Amino acid sequence: MRTNVEVNRERVDEAIDAYIDWQEERVHVWDAYARWESAENGDASCAFSAYGAALDREEQASRVYAALVEQMNVAAPGQEPCAPIRHPLPW
Repeated sequence: MRTNVEVNRERVDEAIDAYIDWQEERVHVWDAYARWESAENGDASCAFSAYGAALDREEQASRVYAALVEQMNVAAPGQEPCAPIRHPLPW
């Protein structure tokens, strides 16, 4: 049987991985925006579509990260865990 410490470490690891994924998707958004901004007239529509898709992926990654953080219930040794987040920001 796994201990609470092992479960909490696993959750923290998952949240860190999700945060990194989110930050990587943010980079892709800015790259896609730069390509759209500098696109020639004939390529602008395609570049805009790629930018929109990058935004969608970034939003999904942020939601995954938020869901993992929402599940976390962290406390220092000897302290009571904080209350879980009930209503995350609607972004």
